[in-house]
Amino acid sequence: MPFPCLFSELKSNNKNLILKVSWDWNWFINLGNVSFPGSIEKEYLCDPNPDREISSFDKCDKEMIDNAIKIIQDDFDLLFVYFISIDGAGHLFNFCSSEYIERISIINSYIEEIFNELKNKKLLENTHIVLTTDHGASYMKKWHGFQDDDNLITPFYMVGPGVKRNYELTKYIQTKDVASTIMHLFGYRSNPIWTGKVIEEAFENSVNKVKESYYYNTAQLYQKLKFLNLD
Repeated sequence: MPFPCLFSELKSNNKNLILKVSWDWNWFINLGNVSFPGSIEKEYLCDPNPDREISSFDKCDKEMIDNAIKIIQDDFDLLFVYFISIDGAGHLFNFCSSEYIERISIINSYIEEIFNELKNKKLLENTHIVLTTDHGASYMKKWHGFQDDDNLITPFYMVGPGVKRNYELTKYIQTKDVASTIMHLFGYRSNPIWTGKVIEEAFENSVNKVKESYYYNTAQLYQKLKFLNLD
């Protein structure tokens, strides 16, 4: 059984949610309809990894943003966009190289396009936006994955209704907390096997009253069965 992901968890609580993704890392397909059929309404994949050239990253970056803009113009409850080219530039030229910094600038311009389109559609004020990365990297090296601050510390930004403005988090958070926080924004409890926590410090108060979710009730039932030694 695949490990439950954000998309399947949201759909398990509300099958009517419209979840769409635009990504260019082929491993991500395992988080969507491959592992949990029907969890994503629209999935767009552009894979630059076979040749790993800057031209391929340029192509996929453009396709990712174009598709994201089309999704905003259409309809969605959750839009997930992932750009792999910053990581690709680091592996090709060294992390924090001039080529790497240039790629960050390009992606920043695409993020600005997303903000502008949300504003044009009059969605910006009522939309929560989370911006983060999946890992850091070794300074001026072509690799990552080590247990040091360069590799482990990542940026995290969130804006939207009920989120504190111009506020810097003081408590330690982890990447796994992002999914639990998004579940909270939709008003659902996280799957009890998740270890991520809601980033409560980021909110002015409780954004949504948490509903009694499907998996929360299932967890209660499981505990009763466990107590009775029934499998």
